[in-house]
Amino acid sequence: FAVFSPFFPKFFPGNRLAPSVYLLPPPSEELSSSKPTLSLTCLVRGFFPETIDVQWQKD
Repeated sequence: FAVFSPFFPKFFPGNRLAPSVYLLPPPSEELSSSKPTLSLTCLVRGFFPETIDVQWQKD
C-alpha cells in the first residue's frame, strides 16, 4: 500500500491502515465443470483511507 502525494494528510486525516487481501477460490461447481474459465474473487478490507485501486496481473 503506497500513497505518493505530499497532500495526503490534508485530504485523509487519521492513521493509514494497510489492507488485508484475500484471494478466494472458485466455487466447487466451476471446478467440476468442463468450461475453460473460472471465477476468482479478491476481498480487500480493513484499510484507510477508503479509496483503493486493485489490479489483476497474469503471471
